Amino acid sequence: MWKLLRIKDIKIDKDEPIAMRTRSNTKRQSRLKENQTTTTAPSSETCRDLHDQR
Repeated sequence: MWKLLRIKDIKIDKDEPIAMRTRSNTKRQSRLKENQTTTTAPSSETCRDLHDQR
C-alpha cells in the first residue's frame, strides 16, 4: 500500500512545475510520516493481540 501510494504521487506530480513538486512532496512526506507514526503503533499492537489470541 505504501509503495503504491508513493508511485501514484510521483505520477501526479510530474504534471506540476518542479518547484511546486518538491514543495508539495516535502509537505506530503511530512504529513505521511506523522500519519504513519500515529497509525502504525496501535495497528501493530492489535496485530500482535490477534496473533496471541490465536
